[in-house]
Amino acid sequence: MKLERLGISLLVVTSLTLFWLYFIGRVSSTSQLLSAEISIAIALIALLLPSGDSSKPISIRVPVSLWILPIAVYVVAEAEILLFRHTGLGYVVVLALTLIMTTLARERPMKKAAVATAIVGTSLIPLYTLYVPSFGNDTWRDIIWAAQALQVGHVTETAIRHSAYPFPVVPLEYALASLMSGLDPVWASVVMGLLYLLQLPLVVFLLSRRFGGFDDFKGAFVLLMAPLAVMWSAWYIPQVYSLTLFLTAFLAGSAPTQIPLL
Repeated sequence: MKLERLGISLLVVTSLTLFWLYFIGRVSSTSQLLSAEISIAIALIALLLPSGDSSKPISIRVPVSLWILPIAVYVVAEAEILLFRHTGLGYVVVLALTLIMTTLARERPMKKAAVATAIVGTSLIPLYTLYVPSFGNDTWRDIIWAAQALQVGHVTETAIRHSAYPFPVVPLEYALASLMSGLDPVWASVVMGLLYLLQLPLVVFLLSRRFGGFDDFKGAFVLLMAPLAVMWSAWYIPQVYSLTLFLTAFLAGSAPTQIPLL
């Protein structure tokens, strides 16, 4: 036990020393710093894992509300964007720490999944202060399609057509969201992307509980670690709508999961 504590202490000191050397300019490569810090983090996790004869999971008591963590991620990301016009090492470190704290926190699984989703969502929101949404060619096509549909009052009498989508579900969704909210179709697409990001982990969590019989947050966490699943929130394509519609069909009795599809 004493040897493990000594190892943990040395790893923490080494990590802090590397950060200090980076900030004073002795370590100039960010990639080398990240590689070293990730290696140290893996070693720390290995030392903190319970022994083979212990089945009790590791948990910590977070002294503040977990809902503070997404706010912290947003503040750091926005500050770095305002200062440097891009996110930097501080954002990466805060993002990693908040997700680790959420994973280990002594909280209900549903709350941990919701907080992790909020952390990822607040990581995307600062991007809209740099670049007018959205972030994909397909999404811009659907936005323009929706704007033209609102002008002419019909989804098929527009200048934009696409043979792969004879019934333009996504442009129609943007148009309806724009009509109901009063937002421009561009920002209506942003709202639909964030609703997708909110809905998908919730649906995965509920499906795991219903069909797997376990009340756990790990399924939602694994989903949020998939780059493509997160990127689709800013690059909303018809396949994304089909995926959420398919998964939500298994939870027809859960009214909250149907809201983004109404």
